[in-house]
Amino acid sequence: MDSEINLDIINDKVLFEKIHFQKDLFVMLFTEIANEFPQSRLLKTYAASKGTKVSQGWNLEKRPYQVLDLIRDFDDKNGLNIRLLNWWGQGFYIIVQIGRRNSNLGEKIKRLIQQDFFLSQHNQPFDYFKIFQSTLLLDTENYKVNTVANDIVIVYKKITFPTRISLKKDILDVLNYLIDI
Repeated sequence: MDSEINLDIINDKVLFEKIHFQKDLFVMLFTEIANEFPQSRLLKTYAASKGTKVSQGWNLEKRPYQVLDLIRDFDDKNGLNIRLLNWWGQGFYIIVQIGRRNSNLGEKIKRLIQQDFFLSQHNQPFDYFKIFQSTLLLDTENYKVNTVANDIVIVYKKITFPTRISLKKDILDVLNYLIDI
C-alpha cells in the first residue's frame, strides 16, 4: 500500500457524500425492519429477548458496516441472536447464533435448513471472515456433529439484492419465518 497521502480521495467531497448516503440508506432500512419486530412480539418468540438494535462502524476488518440485531441474547449455551450484516466490500448476510441448549433448537434448525443456510465450522461469533469461509450447507447430520463439538451453532446466508425494496421484502420474509417459531 502506498504510504503517500492521496489528496484526490481526501478532497473528493462527492465520494464521501455518496458513501454517507449509502450508509444512511442501510441504517434507515435496518430501522424500518427493526420496527416490524416490536419487543412484545420478540418476547412471545423468545422470553429472554433484549429487543432490536441498529449499529454501525467504520472498521470491521478495515471496512464499514451496518448491523441489525434481533433478540440479542448472546449466551453461548442457551442464547439466540439474528443479525443482519451489511459489510462493505464483502456482502450482505443474515447470521443466526443459537446456543446448543436453546429450548427450541431442533425446530429452529429445521427452519434454517429450509432456508438454505450454511453452517459455520468456526465457533467465534464475531470472526466473520472465518464464519463465511464455510461452504457447508446446513443439514441435520452436520448440525448434530457441530453441536457435539461446540456450545454455539452459527449459521449464515448471503443475500443478493437488486433494489432496496426487494432487499427489505426478502429480509422480512426470512425474518418472519425464523421469528415465528
